[in-house]
Amino acid sequence: RSRRRSSGSSSSSSIAEETLAVVKAEVFHGASEWEVVHDGPMNVRKGKDLGSEVVSVKLPGTFVPGQRDGDWIALFNEPGFMRIAFQGRTFLRPRSVTYSMLSRGACADLRMFPIFDTGTCQKAGFSLGYFDTGIGIYSGENARPEGCYIFQGQLWLATNPVHAGRGAMGPRTQICSTGFYPTTTTTTTSTVTTITHTTTTTVTSTTATTITKTTTTTSTTSTTWGFPSLFCVEVVRTHGYELPMVKAQQRVHASIFSCEEYRVFSDGGQEQVIGIGPGGEEIRTIVIPPIKKQMGDLKDKGVTTNSWLNTETFLQVWNLLDKRDGRWIHHDWVIKVDPDAVFFPDRLRKKLRGHTSDGSNLFVMNCDKYKPVALYGSLEIFSKKALHNYLHGQWDCRRNLPWKGWGEDFFMSHCMQHLNVKPLYDFSLIGDKRCHYAPCSDTSKIVYHDYKNLNDWMRCWNTSRINAR
Repeated sequence: RSRRRSSGSSSSSSIAEETLAVVKAEVFHGASEWEVVHDGPMNVRKGKDLGSEVVSVKLPGTFVPGQRDGDWIALFNEPGFMRIAFQGRTFLRPRSVTYSMLSRGACADLRMFPIFDTGTCQKAGFSLGYFDTGIGIYSGENARPEGCYIFQGQLWLATNPVHAGRGAMGPRTQICSTGFYPTTTTTTTSTVTTITHTTTTTVTSTTATTITKTTTTTSTTSTTWGFPSLFCVEVVRTHGYELPMVKAQQRVHASIFSCEEYRVFSDGGQEQVIGIGPGGEEIRTIVIPPIKKQMGDLKDKGVTTNSWLNTETFLQVWNLLDKRDGRWIHHDWVIKVDPDAVFFPDRLRKKLRGHTSDGSNLFVMNCDKYKPVALYGSLEIFSKKALHNYLHGQWDCRRNLPWKGWGEDFFMSHCMQHLNVKPLYDFSLIGDKRCHYAPCSDTSKIVYHDYKNLNDWMRCWNTSRINAR
């Protein structure tokens, strides 16, 4: 039976009025967690000796709880030892985390992360005064807190993906950590046995043959992505409401931060830190030249927008994405979203699934309010091949299209058609005040635009999520 220390007083924290989390004051600081930074699988040995028996293997990027013991760590939740460094090579890197126990709200409300593995769950529970030697595993679909939680004094781990985003509920208190724990790694282990013949000759001319069996365990790591996979982009102004809004989106894994991969671009001449990524790394922006503060006038010949005439600046984003990042090439679609757009990538995947193939050469026209139909820039969707064709043909568009005075979205739609990229017409995607408005409770929409106040943005996001359940 678990034993529990007496708890202290409760304290509360909130990001918006709709989200309130109460944290028990008793938390543990400086928990001993270690990240495997070796460039290959790392052995867990039975004893503190490099010649000791290998009992298991940990993959690069894995976080393991353990207590330092000289040049080794003793694993907390399983038998075995791991070497920290050897001959100038570092295998394990310590990280300091704080565990918290929530009686209301979810980890994301406090900019913290759920815990998904039994070892860390047990370590966190131990640190908070729950000394269970075993952890219950709940794989069902009845509502449970995401990841590690406590119920009736016992530690549990909810493993079903349907619990994503769920926090404490009733008597079930959620355990959270300031450190992120990856959940998209799958491991395949194979065993290969080889036989080596060794011949030994003694002084008596007797020859003995020894057969040695060597067992090698190899592990491979793959990343599990949704289908189709999305690479998502936001462009943010550093002065004003956009930067705080994008940081808040990242903290709750909303908008582009629930795409498979993403990149944020910013103006202002200096990189901005958006938050902490899935691997524990800082998410930094790619800097583009200052956004021009010039308004278009529809009375001028050739001008198609009275919004910011920042076409030249925005077009640089696609080239920077290709040259400075390049990960988009590994995905099925590339999506550009406005920071003040409430965006749901999971819904978009379902819409695009039937149009996804290796040869898809498509971009999406999303507004039919006016004639001709248009691409509205709150949500821009390009297949991988379409963006490839644009990057190689953009200068043909600049030379041959009368694009001065056009908005970026207007230019992109006309350039795509000029380059024989086929339009895909779907006018059900956006609830945009400039096209067809839709309330956030209308869960058929992929994007709701525009919400320039953070509380309004979060309220719309929460409303749509709740109505989609």
